[in-house]
Amino acid sequence: MELEEAAAAASINVAIENVINFVTKIPDTSGLHKDVQTLISRLETVKAFLCDEEAISFLCDEEAIFIDGFKQWLKKLGPVVFDADNVVDGLKYYLSKGTKITIIRAKVAERRINEINEKLESINNEGKNLRLKGSAPNQPQANSSLSDHVFIERDGDVLELADRLITNTTNQRKREFNILAIQGEGGTGKTMLASKLFNHECIKTRFDLRIWVDLDDIYEPDDLLTKILTTFTSDEVESRQDILKRLQPAFTGKTCLLVLDDVWDDDAMWEDFLDSINGVISTVGNAIIITTSDTNTDVFKIMKPFYVHPLKGLTVEECWSIIKTITFGNQSVPSDLENIGTMIAQRCMGLPLVAYLAGGILHGKSQEHWLPMAEKMHSQDEWELIGEILRLSFLNLSTSSEKMCFAYCSIFPKGYKIVKQEIIEVWMAEGMEEMTWSLWERRF
Repeated sequence: MELEEAAAAASINVAIENVINFVTKIPDTSGLHKDVQTLISRLETVKAFLCDEEAISFLCDEEAIFIDGFKQWLKKLGPVVFDADNVVDGLKYYLSKGTKITIIRAKVAERRINEINEKLESINNEGKNLRLKGSAPNQPQANSSLSDHVFIERDGDVLELADRLITNTTNQRKREFNILAIQGEGGTGKTMLASKLFNHECIKTRFDLRIWVDLDDIYEPDDLLTKILTTFTSDEVESRQDILKRLQPAFTGKTCLLVLDDVWDDDAMWEDFLDSINGVISTVGNAIIITTSDTNTDVFKIMKPFYVHPLKGLTVEECWSIIKTITFGNQSVPSDLENIGTMIAQRCMGLPLVAYLAGGILHGKSQEHWLPMAEKMHSQDEWELIGEILRLSFLNLSTSSEKMCFAYCSIFPKGYKIVKQEIIEVWMAEGMEEMTWSLWERRF
């Protein structure tokens, strides 16, 4: 199932939960009790269908007929569920005023609910024909953080680079930014390594200023200089001269560490930028960390890093170590899963991100889920593998609220600072107060 359909299914599931949570509170004296119970039963069936992980996450990729059928089923289901949500919203508003449901209003609600129940019965029958089993699996999630496990095998890199960075900048004599480069293929953990280094206590102590810039949407030196300036002020500045004039006092008397994440090969861009940024510093001991997947050494000829750290992929044993730690914690691995687990580790292609996500997906799963997982990860292309594992990870989220959160957060660009309170308010505006608070209390 594509991410678009997965997000749609998550949205529908959230609406179902909203409806069920409310209608169970409607008093029996309203005259709607029988119709409401039928609605709950049919919505629970739909909800179970949407949670049928085996059918949706695996059959969708194997059978084109199933893919088309499931998409059409979702298109029919969505409007019906959202219609039920609208009926609930109307009753919710009415009851929130402390008013009893009148006979006329009950009759209107009864008619609309009966229409919805009839449509749901037909839709549920179609779901059964699609071989959706309607058995919601138990999906316990790993509680471990990404950095804890991905860095099981990268702590040595952090210490080595921190030592090189501090030694080089301490002995520095010229008033310029000395550059350290982290180079590796996509998914090897360059950004995570740079982040660990950026936040290491000895690095915090060494530099007065630390600035992180994602380069996804930056193509000109002025754009990059402007983004650095936003660290200090939100004022809009148009010309480069004004930008540098504002930056100079911010750097005066301070040592700075600047991280440029995802540098590409562009001779004119980097030569121009370095000339400008070196002109605003007033002290020695400044550094830039760049991450790049570019294997073209031209970028290094221009930026002249004092050290290039090649980030290699993990061994099969290291990938299996990450998977085991996330999946089983301190418990021993069942003997029947050892061989399949090693096969999955081999197919991680040495990428720590893939190993981490694979462990999260397999956490709490029985043997019957492990072999299909290994088959799904059979790829010779790193980016194709990463895309597939992210898709499976999305489908593996245990609640519709988490899937909706993931889909919603995907609209923000890389590096965007999401404000906790603002995003909570958005979710509350969608009528998801209880799920919102429980979700965000766990995540933050």
